Amino acid sequence: HPVHLHLEAGWNPKTKVFLDVLPTDIPQTPENPSQDEVNAAKALLIDEVLGDFQFTDSSDMANALGMMFAPLVFAEVRSGFAVTSKQPNSGKTTLSRLTAIIATGAEPAMMSFPLGHRSTDEETEKRITAILRGAPAVVLVDNLSRKVDDSSLATLLTAPGWHGRLLGKSQML
Repeated sequence: HPVHLHLEAGWNPKTKVFLDVLPTDIPQTPENPSQDEVNAAKALLIDEVLGDFQFTDSSDMANALGMMFAPLVFAEVRSGFAVTSKQPNSGKTTLSRLTAIIATGAEPAMMSFPLGHRSTDEETEKRITAILRGAPAVVLVDNLSRKVDDSSLATLLTAPGWHGRLLGKSQML
């Protein structure tokens, strides 16, 4: 699948994305960038965009870059990423939001995962169905505090489509 860079504000019918940017000049990306241009882009991403995050090692930064580019490279394939840390307030949500915004131009749809007695496949299916009604490009499941072993989430990430019952109705989405 080809990668499409959005360089102009507005609707792009090819990718079906609307880009709304602050008043700024987006430089044209050359068809065949020079090594200096590649190095400058790499430095911007690694030093400026991701530079303040405390990654344990270079593989963590590589995974963050993968999370950023996955929606661009694999536009028709669902992917899931887990961002973990041993300490709270380490920037996990900020990193996840940032990569989604860079990849799609929009904030991710946010949801929490049901916990305790409400932690059932049925409850997870209801939440997934409700959030997917808005057709978000990226969904961020925030603040997971336990291992997730849920068939609804596994189906979402591996099946070619999603079908769930609308709340209060006998209608499938």
